[in-house]
Amino acid sequence: MSTIHQNFLLDLGTLLRERAVDARDKARIGSSEFESGVAHAYYEVMSPIESQTDAFGLPLADAGLKGFSVDEELMALGQNHQTDGS
Repeated sequence: MSTIHQNFLLDLGTLLRERAVDARDKARIGSSEFESGVAHAYYEVMSPIESQTDAFGLPLADAGLKGFSVDEELMALGQNHQTDGS
């Protein structure tokens, strides 16, 4: 993979990770279904990135995801978030 492709993958993964964590944190403290939906959308985006890095034998660090687990970081939202109707 060329250097430009490596940098692109690293930057994109890092940006998505930061935004996903921010969305998760907002959903945890907020009561909005919208905030929860945004966080879950990031799960839908991050999950295939994580699985494809594994499928292609790439280290998670190459995609800016070192130490990041989509399931641990984002999927637990469903257990922590309650709406007014709960």
